[in-house]
Amino acid sequence: MKSRLFARGGFDPFPGVPFTGPVERWSRWLADERSISTHELWCLLTKIDRSCREEGERNGAVPIRLIHARRLVRIALKLRKATFEDRRS
Repeated sequence: MKSRLFARGGFDPFPGVPFTGPVERWSRWLADERSISTHELWCLLTKIDRSCREEGERNGAVPIRLIHARRLVRIALKLRKATFEDRRS
């Protein structure tokens, strides 16, 4: 099954983690996880975006796992920003 989700040598942003359950739950966990800095999330999002672009240019198909990971990280960053702004006020 993995061969269908990834091209050979493709980037897996969350190796070994099955994406099951609602996106909001995973995003909330990622946003609340303090061992992962906001800078690391931004770097991960940049790497995911770059991999999506490269996969699209290479064969026209972007693995669904990359699209899912990009959505998770974007929502997590939005949640972190909202939490940070709540703490500032």
